[in-house]
Amino acid sequence: MSYNQNGIKAMIFLHKTNNPIRSKQIELDYNISGPQIREIVKDLRREGYDICTTGEKGGYYVADEPKDVLEGIQDLEKRVSSMNKTIAMWKKNSKVLNAAKELNPLFNQNFE
Repeated sequence: MSYNQNGIKAMIFLHKTNNPIRSKQIELDYNISGPQIREIVKDLRREGYDICTTGEKGGYYVADEPKDVLEGIQDLEKRVSSMNKTIAMWKKNSKVLNAAKELNPLFNQNFE
């Protein structure tokens, strides 16, 4: 974990449910992008830290209630489900893939 990651971890750990820190504030304080922050949060969650998000403005906080963790997990599961539906429909309806399948029936076997 780099200096920025440790600093961000400490910054998030100072915030609880009623006082989340906004992603924009972390971006300004550490001069990093939103995607970089999300990557750090993902890594911390994988290590078992209960970092949750709130609202559309990207607030982060450390959960102190199981319900917050469960809501965060359910949110991720919904996003995964939505992404899987998009992938399935794109594969099914892709004009490029369907044209390739028509030209070469073996293409379908290699793709699935």
